[in-house]
Amino acid sequence: MLAQLEPLGRILCEYRIGYLVLAGDLLEEANCRDALALFEKWCREKALQQIALVPGNHDEGLQAYLASDSPVTIHSQGARVAEWQVVHGEAPLPDGLSVQGHVHPCVRWSPKRRTIRLRSTRSRIASGTIDASCYLSDSRRLILPAYSQEAAGVNVLSSRRWHSFRCHAIAGDRVVDLGEVSTLNRRLSATNAHE
Repeated sequence: MLAQLEPLGRILCEYRIGYLVLAGDLLEEANCRDALALFEKWCREKALQQIALVPGNHDEGLQAYLASDSPVTIHSQGARVAEWQVVHGEAPLPDGLSVQGHVHPCVRWSPKRRTIRLRSTRSRIASGTIDASCYLSDSRRLILPAYSQEAAGVNVLSSRRWHSFRCHAIAGDRVVDLGEVSTLNRRLSATNAHE
C-alpha cells in the first residue's frame, strides 16, 4: 500500500499540500484495519492536516475503524472544493460543477479489435494497443480514474454514454488529452493505419 502512495507523497511534498479530498473507495473493504492504520500514519508523516473522504461503496462502515485522532473526516454528502462538489457513485449528480469518483474510466483499444479486456489476462498484446486509465471531462464534470492500477475500469470506448466527454489518458507521469471520446476510435484507427 505504501509503495502505491509514493507518487502522491512526492506531490504532497513538492506543492506543500495540507488538505486532501478522496472521492471514495479508500480501501477494498472498510474493515481493513491494518491498511487503514498504515494510511492514517502515512498521512500524519506527510503533514496532512485534513483528509476529507467522500465515502464510496467499499467504505461502508469505515467510520467505526478510524483512530480517534485520525486526520480523515467522513463527508457523506460530498465535499466542496471551491465551486466543485466531490461525489462518489452513480447517484444523481449535484447541480453545478462536480468531480466524480467510482466510475474508474479507462481506454482499452487494440488495432486488432476495437474494444478489449486486457487487464484480466496476462497474454501478449498487439503492438499499438492502448490500456490506460483516464479522466473524462466536460464543461460541468470531471470523472476520476481509479488511483490504483489494480482497479478494473470502464472502457470509455464501449458505451455511447461517454461520447461527448474529452478523454485525458494517463501515460506514465503525464496526462495526455486524447480529445473527444466520440471520435477516438476513428482517430486511433487512422493513426494505426498510417504506421
